[in-house]
Amino acid sequence: MIDIHYTPNELATAMVECIPEGFNPGTIADFSAGEGSLLYRAARRWPSATIFANDLNKSSCRMLACRNQAWSVSCSDFLKATSHSHTKFASKKGSIDLILLNPPFSERGRRPVEWFDRNSFKSGLATRFVYLSLNYLSSDGYMLAILPNGSLTSERDSQGWAHIQSKYSVEIVTDNHMRAFKNAAARTSIVIIRRKSLGDNFQAPRPSFKSGALNVVRRGRVQMHSVRFNNSGFPLVHTTELVGGKARISDRDGLVLSTTIIRGPALLFPRVGMVTPGKVCFLEDDITVTLSDCVLAVEFETSAELKAAKDFIISDWSSFSSIYGGTGAKYTTVKKAEAYFQVLIPALEVSDFKRSHNHAQARLSSLGMRVLT
Repeated sequence: MIDIHYTPNELATAMVECIPEGFNPGTIADFSAGEGSLLYRAARRWPSATIFANDLNKSSCRMLACRNQAWSVSCSDFLKATSHSHTKFASKKGSIDLILLNPPFSERGRRPVEWFDRNSFKSGLATRFVYLSLNYLSSDGYMLAILPNGSLTSERDSQGWAHIQSKYSVEIVTDNHMRAFKNAAARTSIVIIRRKSLGDNFQAPRPSFKSGALNVVRRGRVQMHSVRFNNSGFPLVHTTELVGGKARISDRDGLVLSTTIIRGPALLFPRVGMVTPGKVCFLEDDITVTLSDCVLAVEFETSAELKAAKDFIISDWSSFSSIYGGTGAKYTTVKKAEAYFQVLIPALEVSDFKRSHNHAQARLSSLGMRVLT
């Protein structure tokens, strides 16, 4: 039996707001529409779009069809092959501009599901649902999905995600509150998926840097389950703030003190979790932050060096992403990251690197704290 957890309005709004301004989808679909909250938010923003809704629950489908006569509503089990040949959306493969999903993901008592079009593949429900949905995504379209964190990091789903990522970029936008769903405690994330373009394989020239130092990679120290706020601190950057290649900096949720302070220009990237090119982020000049223990950083003397480093990492993605491993949640270590950056930056001056450390030490010493290096 599949547990039903309809998308809360707050999450539906957050998902639709992830779509950039200027993107105007002509077609929108939700293949597990439920009560339709995702589609209602989308229809409000793009009223001229053609809407396709599907759900397994007959009552939900009748309600959606009755209340939205302009929508194309189907009632089918999306995980079965028949859904992809005998529904109103069956002819729309490769042509849906925006797909919004809160797929079924309860795995209690369930064995991995087989992929009917790939006999050797098995995964959890959510990963399978995402893969089938991507068959309908247009070449320039967006998929937004609420997914359980376990689906993104488990060994059971790793084969499926590896196959998906061979053709699509996958970016975790935000980590949702554990009680985001009524009557359910689940760790979930909002994920953006897009088809890779030819430009994703562009090989940039290797950059040159100043001369070199050890210990350039710094790990955050703040544990998210025990954050302590302090008005003398700095904005906190967790993996959820690493979005679209640029760290989102805000003091709205409070300032945090830490023994590790990072000052831009710097490159921030995850220590733990699914790493994508969008998660390798700029921290701009003279912006100072603290980091969660899930984030790593490398500081640079100039923005030009920072940009050159990031450009090279993106062009060398297969090598960079290989520093992440693990049978469950993917992760890397400071040691592995150091090894990569010692090849990338063979000539970063020790004195230049220390200057940013001295800035942090002076700041923390004034607060009676000690810098850990």
